[in-house]
Amino acid sequence: MKNLKPYSGDGYFFYQQALEAKNSDDLRSRLAAVATELESTYKNYAQHFDLNLLESLNPDTAFSVHKADLLSLYSYQFKIVRDLRLEIQRQQPQVVRFTCQHCTLTSNESLDHFVPKDEFPEFAIHPLNLLPICMKCNQHKSHVWRKAGVRKALNLYLDRLPDEQYLFVDVKFDKYSEIDLEFYLEKPKLVSKAMFALIESHFESLNLFSRMREKAIPVISELINTVSSRLGNLSYPEIAAEIKEAANSNRREFGANYWKSVVEIELLDSTPFLKLLDL
Repeated sequence: MKNLKPYSGDGYFFYQQALEAKNSDDLRSRLAAVATELESTYKNYAQHFDLNLLESLNPDTAFSVHKADLLSLYSYQFKIVRDLRLEIQRQQPQVVRFTCQHCTLTSNESLDHFVPKDEFPEFAIHPLNLLPICMKCNQHKSHVWRKAGVRKALNLYLDRLPDEQYLFVDVKFDKYSEIDLEFYLEKPKLVSKAMFALIESHFESLNLFSRMREKAIPVISELINTVSSRLGNLSYPEIAAEIKEAANSNRREFGANYWKSVVEIELLDSTPFLKLLDL
């Protein structure tokens, strides 16, 4: 996973653009009654965002009567919303631009409301509240984003991801004598308890261990083929060293805990993998 760069424009101006794009004078008339309050609450969100204190936000009851109207401004089918996703996507480094950074398993296809829009309809179209995400992560994501004033959800705009490794994998034979993989997390010494708790919650909420395992199983065959094709020219230690060097380069590009690199490095040193190669 890699951190994402947030939208750099003015959030309330984007709200005004979204409202103007709606073909409804009645809608604009109704929301005009709370325009001043909305501008103020958008600034309040931005202030909490800058301080990384979104968990301190409280829903404004003044907007409850306008909930349906505010929610109507957001639909992923709207051109302005799709254009926003493309604009946010464009701000990211090219190497990770098109991949969901919540899982690093599939492509971005949607946007996630970090602060739930049903709880905070006033932020349904706030660009800082919308993060690129894949459909599967969006489906898995829990609506429990805070509990007793403590945030439970990782925010890739705000929470600085550790450079230390926290994702690991066990390589073993299953009951069918096939290699199986079991991912797990382990807290690095330099990572705070609060940050690690967010990471744990993130992996649990998005069912990442199971999803990474399914994606990683084909890597076993790929690695066997890569090693086998080169054994005639190089020794196994030489081949393993080259593959590990490439895997670590990918970790620098895709994140210190890039699942595929973690799997490749662990496989190369594992007894089950060496047995498959008859080494």
